[in-house]
Amino acid sequence: MIVIYKIIMADRKKLSGAEYRKNKLKKEKELIKLKGTFTKYLVPPTSNVMEKNENAEIPIYEISQNEVIVTTTSESSILKHPSINLIANNSVTNPSSESSLTILRKTHSSTSTNKKLEPDFQFDFNDPGTWPKYLSDTERCYITKMRIDSNYTPDFSKSERDGRTLTKDWFYKVLKNGSKVKRSFLAYSETKNSLYCISCRMFSHMFSHESKMSYLAKEEGLANWKKLSDKIPEHENSSNHKHYFCMWKSLETSLGIGGIDKELQDAIQKEETHWKEVLHCIVDAILYLAKQGSPFRGTNERCDFENPSSGKFLNTIALLSHYNVPLQKHIERHKKGQISYFSSDIQDEFLDIIADKIRQDIIQDVKKAKYFALMFDCTPDISNNEQMTEIIRYVNMSHHGTEVVESFLDFFLVSDKTGEGLPQEIIKKVKNDGLDLELCRAQSYDNGSNMAGKYKGVQARILKENKYAYFLPCSAHSLNLVGVHAADACLSASNYFGVLHSLYNYFSRSTSRWEVLQKHVPLTLKAESKTRWSARLESVEVIFKHLHKIFLALDELYTNGSTPETKTEAKTLKDFQFLVLTSFWYSVLTPIDRANKFLQGKDVTVYRAMRNKQGLINLLSSKRENLASEAMADAKIMAQNNGLETDFKEKRKRKKKMIPGEICEDEVFGIT
Repeated sequence: MIVIYKIIMADRKKLSGAEYRKNKLKKEKELIKLKGTFTKYLVPPTSNVMEKNENAEIPIYEISQNEVIVTTTSESSILKHPSINLIANNSVTNPSSESSLTILRKTHSSTSTNKKLEPDFQFDFNDPGTWPKYLSDTERCYITKMRIDSNYTPDFSKSERDGRTLTKDWFYKVLKNGSKVKRSFLAYSETKNSLYCISCRMFSHMFSHESKMSYLAKEEGLANWKKLSDKIPEHENSSNHKHYFCMWKSLETSLGIGGIDKELQDAIQKEETHWKEVLHCIVDAILYLAKQGSPFRGTNERCDFENPSSGKFLNTIALLSHYNVPLQKHIERHKKGQISYFSSDIQDEFLDIIADKIRQDIIQDVKKAKYFALMFDCTPDISNNEQMTEIIRYVNMSHHGTEVVESFLDFFLVSDKTGEGLPQEIIKKVKNDGLDLELCRAQSYDNGSNMAGKYKGVQARILKENKYAYFLPCSAHSLNLVGVHAADACLSASNYFGVLHSLYNYFSRSTSRWEVLQKHVPLTLKAESKTRWSARLESVEVIFKHLHKIFLALDELYTNGSTPETKTEAKTLKDFQFLVLTSFWYSVLTPIDRANKFLQGKDVTVYRAMRNKQGLINLLSSKRENLASEAMADAKIMAQNNGLETDFKEKRKRKKKMIPGEICEDEVFGIT
């Protein structure tokens, strides 16, 4: 039974309470013995340790755009190299420093904003006297990188100590052959008036005890100019200095050239250059087509560059590829599904970016000028949407000089075209552009009642918001309105322009008639326009100067068996009243058109516009008495040259049948 019990107890997996307490006590004693053992590895190595590890591999610092990595040439040598104590040393002396084996990555949010985060260090990288005693890896990388291309020259004028002054000769070493070599590791601190070794100042505190360090590596630096001739050669020939110098140059090489991943960095740089060239060509093509106002896309949306139906953008890219090697290679290696930057979405995105950039530049110029004028106008587009045009007038001050500029800013849709809804849209748009309505000094619109209304128009409501935003109606539009209403007030004038329009329609409806007209008349007929009175002058000018040639064209069409409409048009033109009205309107429209074009000039001012309009009024007033007689004289000359009658045709008065009890106009009731 005893034997069986022992066998059973031997097979038990769970210890008894006594055994458990015994093992626990044993583990506690072992932990007490090991307590404080880890701190042995945190003690900085002495110079003897440093000398024993002179042949250790030098750490190579690999620096990329988003990370800083410190590694050694072999994985196993990391644990053997004295630089492993960098972690322990920094953990004790500078807890805030990063580990040399830590990857310092930028956050995604910082890289997404496409901005470089500059470190905020409280020292001067050119002055070692301002450096902290214990440098972190980030600070070493920053100092080394900033000193690569630094051309800093220290000032030795205040370096006098004990009657001696530091000179630049100490920064050069004379070799046995007489040549001079610069001591790149030496640096002078103007704040402490001391001399330092850059490499030892950065790395010696990691591996050497301060009592064993050279004065050139200590925080206070070497300040005894009498001993420079002994201390500098002694320091630069020491094994510690050579080791730290190699570490410094290794870090400098990695930061400045690319380190051991140079080939990879070169490949990345090559690819980056390739994409920059491609994007430059694409942006140039977009800018070219945008300036010309040409459509970008065709009926074929595929990247078929040689197909004319692919659109002007892809055809322009194909043309540029003949003279640009990177673009040609990009097109050749382009495959479906890969990034090409040729899609319609990319075109629209680039156009939006360009438009935003131009708009922001204009707004900055407006803010620089401070005061500005608003110019808005509505017009329906091809899709029957009411679009509001925004134009800002301001004084542009640049190095070329000062000039008054009218800059187009934007199109935006409006739904409410009343005098109550439009001011809200305009004020909202001005605020969205970042402009202050209080700085507006003028507003200019057309003469529509919703815009120019004295009490409920747009100008009146904006004037309530800003009492200095004076309203100036469009001068050219006002002049056109005067002409329109003056012509509509006279029935014969309305009929005259109707005849001109019917004559234009007669020739333009048929290509054969238009060819006959062009064969005889050097100037083509113009259609009537309600808003452009220049078109009316051009139409009248053709009749006034080339009436005989128009008759020849009509006679040719009539003899060739044309429609009876030809005879009707010729009969209308041979009316003497038509000739008189032609001469009259040519004399009136010529100065009006000249004034209208002047008012549309870019450099016109309010004063010059006022003088121009006043001059036009004076001219027409002076001609008022003689216009009719001069028109009659010119019409008679035109009639005689074309063999027409020079008298007005009297129309037979229509006799109206009288209703019983109705009297004539000249009869009166007799009173008996």
